Amino acid sequence: MKLSKDDKLLKSSLLSDIEGNIKTLNGTGKTYTDGQEVSALTLIDESIQELAELKDLLKGAE
Repeated sequence: MKLSKDDKLLKSSLLSDIEGNIKTLNGTGKTYTDGQEVSALTLIDESIQELAELKDLLKGAE
């Protein structure tokens, strides 16, 4: 089975989101949002929320 062009774009987008969250949780990701420095706890909370949203999105696609 091969991925269609849309599937490849979706996969790329999801991988990018996941990689960004992993970097944030490892402490190597962004530290600024809208030009303002953000606390580590806020970044962790945002990453957890984004991962939960991705999980829900993928569960709904089954």
